[in-house]
Amino acid sequence: MSAMSEVRARIAGFVDFSTIDWFGKLTTMVFLSGCNFRCPYCQNGPVALGEGEVVTMEFVEQRVRRSLGVAEALGVSGGEPTLQPKALREILAVGRRLGLKNFLETNASNPSVVLSLVDEGLLDYVALDAKAALTPKRYAEVAGISAKQAEDAISCLMELVKGLAERGVGFEVRTTIVPTLVDSREEVAEIARKLVELGCRRYVLMQFDPNGDLIDKRLKALKPPSRQDLIDLARAALEEGVSEVYVFTREEGLELVQR
Repeated sequence: MSAMSEVRARIAGFVDFSTIDWFGKLTTMVFLSGCNFRCPYCQNGPVALGEGEVVTMEFVEQRVRRSLGVAEALGVSGGEPTLQPKALREILAVGRRLGLKNFLETNASNPSVVLSLVDEGLLDYVALDAKAALTPKRYAEVAGISAKQAEDAISCLMELVKGLAERGVGFEVRTTIVPTLVDSREEVAEIARKLVELGCRRYVLMQFDPNGDLIDKRLKALKPPSRQDLIDLARAALEEGVSEVYVFTREEGLELVQR
């Protein structure tokens, strides 16, 4: 193990083989507990609230080794994994030692953490969230945070997108489409327009799924947007100049949308 092997991580769980986190890569996922956002549609409510078990890096490596020979990548998600920066770095170091590609899912609120990991050569791909139109009022509503926190989150998101684009590392920005919350062509177009300015080439619209352990249980009554709903919204993003726009549904998986 590395010199940082004494670092502990609060882990919410593992998925040995995921095909829906890093699209196109069979990925072993590690979920770190705790989040600084309270998105009402979050499917991992207990994880966001900090449930989990404190484990050693030796435990993490042993668990990841179970998937070697089949999985091609190691991914870390949450919650928000950058809230445990030392543990995140050590988990990614495990992936490197085991010859895996490394992937991170983040709400983009800690750009310095993510960019330092990129600069250390520990990340191959990043998926980051754009929760809503990049205005404090909207971001606060959708992310479940204060207006001041939302203002900071927007600045961090823009810094991270720009930093990843400048470094040439693979990344995509994702927005979850939630009926009555984030579901208008105008909002998707506004997000896309800003992403193009920042250098983002790949934008993914995610289908809300009411079947998780949602933070706001009332949203479980909502019907997920249809595949056609997502495609129509994706075309609004294409009209703003995003190079690649995808939709993800549970039924069809990831699809590239044509103009």
